[in-house]
Amino acid sequence: MAEINIIAIPDSRANLGGNNLSTARRNMAQRASNAGYQFINNFQDTGDLIAKAKAILDQDPSHCLKRLEIVAHGNPETHDGIGPLTLSGFIGRYRNLKDQLCDETHILLTGCNTGLQMRARSGLQDSLAQRIAQALPFDPNNFNIHLSVWGLAGYGLQGTTAMERNKEVRARYYYRGRRYHPYPGARDATGRNSWNHFNNW
Repeated sequence: MAEINIIAIPDSRANLGGNNLSTARRNMAQRASNAGYQFINNFQDTGDLIAKAKAILDQDPSHCLKRLEIVAHGNPETHDGIGPLTLSGFIGRYRNLKDQLCDETHILLTGCNTGLQMRARSGLQDSLAQRIAQALPFDPNNFNIHLSVWGLAGYGLQGTTAMERNKEVRARYYYRGRRYHPYPGARDATGRNSWNHFNNW
C-alpha cells in the first residue's frame, strides 16, 4: 500500500499545548507538503485529530498511515491534550484506525521531554511515549501492527521530521530568566539522537 504521513498541531489553547507556536504552525503549513506530509491544523482535541486523520485516509483506501507526528508543548506526562485523564480515549480512537495503519507505523510526539521519565512519589514514571506503546501491544489477532512511539529526549529547540530544519533538543532550557531543569535521562542532541523510541513488540 502507498504510505501517508501526517503532521498535526492543535489550536492555540494552552490546555492542548498549541499556544505560542505561531512560527512552527506557519512553517509546517509552508513545508509539510514538500516534505511528503499532510498537514492538520488547529485540531480541537484528540478525537478531532483522529477524525481528521481518518478523513484523509478515507480519501484513498489504497493508502495507509505510516507516520503521525503531533507538534505541541509537552512534558513526560502530557502532550497536545493527551494526559492521564485522556490517554485511554486516544488509545481507543487510534486502535480503531488499525485497518488503515501500515504494518509498521510511527507516532512522533514532538513536544518537550515526551520521551523521558519523570520522578513521582512511587519512583520513576514511564514517559508518555512509552505508555502509549505499552497500551497498544502487538497482537496478531487484535492489533497486528508494529508501532514505534517516539518522544523527545529533552527540551525541543527546533525542527520536526516534516520540516527542513534538523531536530535539536537540550537537557536544560533557559527562557526569559527562568531555568527549566532536566528530567532523568535528558541530553543535548540533534537529529535522530533527539528522540527516544519505544516499540510495542
